[in-house]
Amino acid sequence: MNVPPAAPVCTTNLPNLDMIQQGLAAANSHMESIANYQVMSAAPSPIKNQYIQDVFATIQMQASNKQQKAKLEKQQLQIAQEKAALELLQLEKKKLSTASFP
Repeated sequence: MNVPPAAPVCTTNLPNLDMIQQGLAAANSHMESIANYQVMSAAPSPIKNQYIQDVFATIQMQASNKQQKAKLEKQQLQIAQEKAALELLQLEKKKLSTASFP
């Protein structure tokens, strides 16, 4: 009895678990967006207006938080630079005070 050889299995085109999870997450997010749109399209105007105001307020707060964070990081960097410069001056002062002159 002649049995044909098994076909080679190609594993390069098989999706991995991460790809499947990412696809499911993207589909879930898309479906959630559609559901939210449908709910908001049926909502009364005062609710829609309040929602839009809340969204814009949230965006403004996030932008303000980013600006404050950047400002704080800049101040921290300046403090670190000043501290390093002070330490360098102290080392030079110590070096001069311990140096012996002929």
